[in-house]
This record gives sequence, C-alpha cells and structure tokens, in this order.
Amino acid sequence: MELDELLEKTKDVGPRDGFSDRVMRAVEGERVGLLAFVPRASKRFVPVAAFAAAAAIVWAVTAIRDVDDATASSDDSAEVEW
Repeated sequence: MELDELLEKTKDVGPRDGFSDRVMRAVEGERVGLLAFVPRASKRFVPVAAFAAAAAIVWAVTAIRDVDDATASSDDSAEVEW
C-alpha cells in the first residue's frame, strides 16, 4: 500500500464526539504523586518477591542442615581396641 493511498483512505478518520472530554475526565481522576504507580506495579512484583523470599528461606534452611551434618560428623569419635 502506497503512502498516498493510505492518506486517501484515512482522511476521514478522527476521534468520536466527546473524546477529548472523556480523556480530560480520566486525567483529572488520576492520582497524582510520587507513589501513584505503586499499587499497579506491586500486583506483579509482590508475588514474585514473596516466591523469591520463600525460596531463599528454603535454601538457607537446607544449607544450615548441611553445615550441621558436616560439623556433627567431624566431631564423631571412634573407639579403637588394641
């Protein structure tokens, strides 16, 4: 499709009546402030962060158990008979 053809087909395209009014009402209804974006962003971040925290706790508990097992086995004594 040529650019001139596209221009001809879309010359009557425009916003519907009341479009600007609807946009301005939506803009006025928006919250203004530094933390205005936080609730939307947290919907995706909080579950990911919670999963990462749970995985970190599981890893830490496993690592502590491994360390405990390693130190406990190194303190074992064996009785030797001559």
